[in-house]
Amino acid sequence: MPIITLIYLHFHVTKAYAHLASYEDAQHQVGQRYLHGKGVEQHHGEAMRWFKHAAERGHPHASLQFSCRAI
Repeated sequence: MPIITLIYLHFHVTKAYAHLASYEDAQHQVGQRYLHGKGVEQHHGEAMRWFKHAAERGHPHASLQFSCRAI
């Protein structure tokens, strides 16, 4: 299986977990994927939305990224 397909598949599995309200690690990971365009088209607005979700649930790295990019 090509590496591109695996990255794409990993993004969508992670995004499915991220939709669970208490899974802030996956929400942060989805934000990272959108921020860097890994497995999905780069989209800073979506990245910020996912960082915000994770930050609201107490994820420290998401809180930092959300606050730094919101400035």
